[in-house]
Amino acid sequence: MSIAQSFSCALLFENSYDISPKQLKNVIAMSSGNSLFIDASLLCDPISPPERTKLKHVVGNVGKPGIALLVPPIEPNIMTLGIERWHLINFNAWDGQTRDSFTDSSLHIWFTGFRQEVDIGHSGGQDKELYILESVVALHAKAEWIADLDIMKCAESFSLIHRHTQVSPTTWLTLKSGKPQVARSTSSFNCGEEGHRSDYQQQKGPLVAVENWSELLTDTQKNCIFLAKGNWQARLAAMMICVRMKRKVCLLPNDVCWDCVNLFKSHSHDLEDPIVYIH
Repeated sequence: MSIAQSFSCALLFENSYDISPKQLKNVIAMSSGNSLFIDASLLCDPISPPERTKLKHVVGNVGKPGIALLVPPIEPNIMTLGIERWHLINFNAWDGQTRDSFTDSSLHIWFTGFRQEVDIGHSGGQDKELYILESVVALHAKAEWIADLDIMKCAESFSLIHRHTQVSPTTWLTLKSGKPQVARSTSSFNCGEEGHRSDYQQQKGPLVAVENWSELLTDTQKNCIFLAKGNWQARLAAMMICVRMKRKVCLLPNDVCWDCVNLFKSHSHDLEDPIVYIH
């Protein structure tokens, strides 16, 4: 079941509105009474997108009457790096240490003021209690606006996003031998038992550290690593910003084997330089 179909079902069960999923394809959340139904992929780490649950129910509302269908703007804004202020851009070589450099970052929602009633399917059938509300999910750091997140583009850009999983021993040995067309395994194991080195080695795949939003917004031909371990909001925002900039992204789990990462990169046509690793 798609996200749009899930919202269509929620509307039917909650309020008895039979709305076609085609009318709901851009909806990211619904506010009804004291309930919020939110696209579950917006409430979790992007490395582990929800598989069984498309919507998540949260107690609360957007503070507006009726049933609001929240949709993002067509062209969200993003900060431009101009000369009117100082931007710290170092691109230091990564030291191999994982950390969260984005503890001061947070996501906020605000409304543009655009509102449109929804056609409920019969003559004269525009119900002012059911309406589309243009809503912006904005990224802030140190109380400063950074970007409005382009949620819909991210959902349509599968070719730019790679989610890394550990390799099974059989797959690793086959890849090492150079045999083509190997199916990736999602099972985890102790890479050390198969001769892997899980620690990062600069000479095998040099990376520069991205530790602030100005560095992420700077287009570079170097392979980068965005350091936000355990910070799902920053990781989610970074993925959406990279997709907006048409940059390839590799999402990494908390525990990662760098031999696996380098091996898959060398055998994958989808992971060509430059890459932004989000860790």
